[in-house]
Amino acid sequence: VRTVCTSFYSGIVSCGEDMAQAEYTGYEVELFRRVAAMLAQEGYTEWEEGRFEFKCVDYDFIFTDLQSAGPHVCDVGMGGVEDLVEARQAGMRYSVPTYKGGDLLLIYAPAKTNLWTWANPFSIGVWLAFFASSFVIAIVVYFMDMPSPLSTLLLRTSTAGKKLKTLQWASIGLLLQANFGDFNVYTIGARVAVIAYALVVLILVATYIAVFSAQLTVSSFDLNIKGVGDVANKPVGVFEASQEQLSRYGLRQMIPLPWNTREDEEDMIRRLKKGDYAALLIDAPFAMFSASRDCSLHAVGSYVRSVSFAYAFPNDTTFEYIETFDKVLSALARDGVEEELWNQYVAVESICGAQSDDLADAQITIQQLGGLWILMAAGIGLGFILNLGLWVYRKYAAPLTASCVTPIKRRISRGGSMMLDMVPEGGMMSEEGEVLQMLRTRVALMDDRMEEVASTCKQACSRLERLESVLTMQCAMLQEMSQGLGSGPLTSSPSHLLPFLPPLKPSAIQGELSAAQVCLSMRMMRVAPDSAHSSPATSRVHSRAQEGGSPMPMPIPMPMPMPEGAALNPSFNMRPD
Repeated sequence: VRTVCTSFYSGIVSCGEDMAQAEYTGYEVELFRRVAAMLAQEGYTEWEEGRFEFKCVDYDFIFTDLQSAGPHVCDVGMGGVEDLVEARQAGMRYSVPTYKGGDLLLIYAPAKTNLWTWANPFSIGVWLAFFASSFVIAIVVYFMDMPSPLSTLLLRTSTAGKKLKTLQWASIGLLLQANFGDFNVYTIGARVAVIAYALVVLILVATYIAVFSAQLTVSSFDLNIKGVGDVANKPVGVFEASQEQLSRYGLRQMIPLPWNTREDEEDMIRRLKKGDYAALLIDAPFAMFSASRDCSLHAVGSYVRSVSFAYAFPNDTTFEYIETFDKVLSALARDGVEEELWNQYVAVESICGAQSDDLADAQITIQQLGGLWILMAAGIGLGFILNLGLWVYRKYAAPLTASCVTPIKRRISRGGSMMLDMVPEGGMMSEEGEVLQMLRTRVALMDDRMEEVASTCKQACSRLERLESVLTMQCAMLQEMSQGLGSGPLTSSPSHLLPFLPPLKPSAIQGELSAAQVCLSMRMMRVAPDSAHSSPATSRVHSRAQEGGSPMPMPIPMPMPMPEGAALNPSFNMRPD
């Protein structure tokens, strides 16, 4: 029975003293089974199934046994056996490489989390420009769309503020893809500026979504080691059998580690995570396999050295016999069997998904997107030029064609709406459109002003209604007092009753107070002539009316200051303020 000595190597060989022969697996184990089957077909009966066995030994034992004079325990050695010049000089013989590789750095870097990952796609400069654009475009569109922006801003602050507020909410809403209102612009220049701004927003939003989506699909981690140069002065764990070959790469703090069993591999990874060394410089297949099984481990950098791994034979094996292995291995490589087994056992799909420190930390800078704001500035400039051209046309060219369009009639209906009638007498429809465009803007401003006037009128009417109610009550009270005064008649003028009005604020509602005094005077003068309490002046008025003449005009008493505490009913006040 032939003996194939091997050593545990994740992905390459999985073996153990307590494992059955059928349970041995891995890239080189399965490859040797294919080689043995083909050799048996060619007449090498010693490699028929059941006539050879795998033996799991220490890695060092393979070299010691195959280099000895004999007798040998191992007929073939495999499991990450390096084709070394020193071993050949000691008498070992090798087949053609079963695979080629080298050493890679394996580092420990757990994934990082950040509550502000959403802000990572854009740099701080892009974010500032992102939101500043909405404020700038609102101001620019205001000056481009208003007929007299400065005078409106200075003289009619409420109208200008309302327009700016509408434009500001519309620009922010477009930026955040929310409907906060419409721009409602009328001039062609303002429309061009809004189109340029909308194009900038479209590209910015699409860029953010693309970068942020890509970053969410990868794990983010900090890699402070990316090559051998980063660990030249740091402790690095290496396989003890490779220490001499790796010493030429400038590593000053190498820590030799045993690697013969599964427990050795687990101990290497445990010490790496513990921080006993900054990195492991280990065979590439093991580094890649470990990184695919543990998301906190990462194989970084490029191969440190180029190494071939092959089947090893004792020094008493003939080259002709080894050549039969070489032919079979070459045929399997040519048929793609080696690549198939490699992908199945070594280059397995990672359980961690996509990982990229570069993509996860990538940011879009202002230099990359600066052209967008140049585009927006160009759109604003074009809008100003168009508006200036229209202004020049209306100022100098329009008078030459004024005879083609009749004067514009403006009238305001009883409900407060403005109607514009234009009756063209022929041609020049383009100028009519421009004039109507200006008029729409002016109508919008006048509508705003009319809304303010209507609101003021509503407040005045409300105050007058309250005042009328108060005066009605006061007149009734005065009439009752006059009836209770006895036989003495009222004076010829009701002005002496004014001090008994409730305390008002003439400075705030002077108009309402004057109207109230007129109302009181008229009410007092309507006393019948046959009344026992009629004054001589009142009798003369009615006598003149009975004779067919017009009554004599009565003077309207002027407001009189109210003495302190002279109110008829001090507890009653029309206005709480």
